[in-house]
Amino acid sequence: MDKENGCFEQQVFAVKHKDRDVLLKSSSGGAFTALSDAILDQKGVVIGSRYNYESQQMEFSICHTKEERNQLRGSKYIQSNMRGAFSLVDQLKTEGKANLPILFVGTPCQGAALRNYLFYKKIDMPSLYVCDIICHGVASYRFWKEHIELMQRKHKGKVTYVSFKDKRNGWIYPSTIVQINGKEYSISSFAQLFISNNILRPSCYHCQYASMERISDITIGDYWGIEKVHKEFFDPLGVSLMLVNTSKGRDVFDKAKKDFDYIQTSRKECLQPNLIGPTLKPDEREQFWGEYREKGIWSICKKYTDVTVRYKVKRKIKNVVYKFRKEKYEG
Repeated sequence: MDKENGCFEQQVFAVKHKDRDVLLKSSSGGAFTALSDAILDQKGVVIGSRYNYESQQMEFSICHTKEERNQLRGSKYIQSNMRGAFSLVDQLKTEGKANLPILFVGTPCQGAALRNYLFYKKIDMPSLYVCDIICHGVASYRFWKEHIELMQRKHKGKVTYVSFKDKRNGWIYPSTIVQINGKEYSISSFAQLFISNNILRPSCYHCQYASMERISDITIGDYWGIEKVHKEFFDPLGVSLMLVNTSKGRDVFDKAKKDFDYIQTSRKECLQPNLIGPTLKPDEREQFWGEYREKGIWSICKKYTDVTVRYKVKRKIKNVVYKFRKEKYEG
């Protein structure tokens, strides 16, 4: 529902950036780069999440240039603290910049929190565009920090680069890596635990925003399954799914579309698990955290990241559950 203009029928697009270098450096099809360029080209600002290598955590940052914006690219498996975003909004108001075109990019719950904050503080940002991501859930920061500290002790150095989704082997099979002392090391164990859903925050299993009905102006994410519904549009470097949810979302889409190729698809074709419901809580989660507290991170990583028949079976079960939920949604 478009609150400003009454009903707005959601539009669904598959998108891939025309610049192959941008496509390579993006998590999927380069949708974020195109949307943020459209805002920056109007002398606007972009608020998004970047990695702080001093604190080893995500934080919100405000970008006035494309060089600054490039630091925001890429998937993040941990969540930024919203206090930083609120401070940036207050800063813009104080500096008399609240009327600038502003693109905020975050998880759906962060987008909702921002809207609530603006309402509570009575801050008017007429050219604010809220962009949310299709969120699988976010990992425990405690677990992430301990994992990074383990890597730094093991390799005797400080992490100076993190990529949760490096596409050198393609979009379908990305790598998760860090750099320490100029050398690359895999953190696939963390990625596997993230995908297993055992290290997600408890609230993520009850997410009220995991739905096709969005609170944002525009939604972006991976267009998983594009090769099944639009084989001709598939690209091994990635394709973005873009949901245009409001007339303001359509406005920024129209300003950005010169930079990407796109085709219009449908709600039915783009469905994926976190557009139907929240990520399912694993049956062994309590056992996992109990063992983690008792035996430590090294033991837990070794046990729960082994690719065994047990986890292959679990993956099949998840697929069956997803198909059931999809059929129920479509029915």
